[in-house]
Amino acid sequence: MRWPQQISTKRESNEIVHITDMFTTLINWAGGEIPSDRIIDGIDQSAFFEGDTDGSAREGFIFWNGDRIYGIKWKDFKVSYVEQKHMWDPVINYAVPRINNLKVDPQERENMAVYYGWVADHAAKILNQFYASTLKEPLIPPDSPLDYNPYKTKKNT
Repeated sequence: MRWPQQISTKRESNEIVHITDMFTTLINWAGGEIPSDRIIDGIDQSAFFEGDTDGSAREGFIFWNGDRIYGIKWKDFKVSYVEQKHMWDPVINYAVPRINNLKVDPQERENMAVYYGWVADHAAKILNQFYASTLKEPLIPPDSPLDYNPYKTKKNT
C-alpha cells in the first residue's frame, strides 16, 4: 500500500489482507457507506494499514478455483482439500486435508497434518462461517449478468 502521510513507508507485515477487504477499506477512506442490504465479504483494514493496529482484522480466507473450494489459508497455515499441480492435471481429492506451515515449509514439500492437525478446526470455522452466510444470502452464479439480483423471483423479472 502506498498513501503518503497516511501509511508509513517503513512498515512491513506478513498479515493477511484479502482482495475483498479493499472494497470496504477504500469505501471507508473515501467517506462512503458500506452497503447494508447484502452480505459484504470484505473487512475494513484501514486501522491496520494506517498503523493503528499491528494485526490484520482477518485471520484467513477460503481459496477457490472456479466454483470449487481448494482450501483455506489461516494465519501461517494452508489447509488443502485437493491437489492440482498444473491446470491441465486432474484434481485429486484428499481423504484428509493436507496442512502446510508456510513459515516452516514455504515450498509446501511435506504434509504436516500429523503435527498441525489442530489447524483443521480453525479452517473449519472459516468454512462454517461461509456456509452460514450462504443460508442468509444465496451465492451468485458465475454466469450471472451484471444486473443479477438473487432476491428477484422469476415472476418478477
